[in-house]
Amino acid sequence: MVDVISSNGWLSLALLAMEVSQMVTQGMWERDSMLLQLPHFTKELAKKCQENPGKSIETVFDLVEMEDDERRELLQMSDLQSLDIARFCNRFFNIDMTYEVLESDYVRAGEDVTLQVTLERDLEGRSEVGSMDAPRYPKAKEEG
Repeated sequence: MVDVISSNGWLSLALLAMEVSQMVTQGMWERDSMLLQLPHFTKELAKKCQENPGKSIETVFDLVEMEDDERRELLQMSDLQSLDIARFCNRFFNIDMTYEVLESDYVRAGEDVTLQVTLERDLEGRSEVGSMDAPRYPKAKEEG
C-alpha cells in the first residue's frame, strides 16, 4: 500500500499507511504507551512510569537513561525480567536524521523545494538488522 500510495504523490496517506503497518506489527494503538513494546510491561506499569516522581518515563530512551537502582525500584521486576528488558533496549533502534534544502538560494513561498534527507543508524558492530521484537505479531518480521 505504501509503495502504491507514495508513487502517486500522496504523502499524508502514505504516512498513515506506515503508521497502520507499525500498529499491526506491534499489536498496539498509536495512543498506547511506547513502553508497552517492552517485555513484561503492562498498562499499569506504563502508567506508573509516566507518573514517576521527578521525571516522567514515557519512552524506551527515558528508561535507558535512568540510573540502574532507580530503574530497579520503579519496575520491581525479577533479574530475569530485567535482563529481557535490557536485551530489548540494547536492540532498540535510534535513527539520526539530517536534512538539507537543495538550491536554498532560490526558495520562494508556495514553491516546491527539494530536500536531501539522510537517515543514519548505528548497528553497534552488527552488519545486518535481523528480525524485530514484535511479540504480538504471529511470525518473525524483518526490520524495514
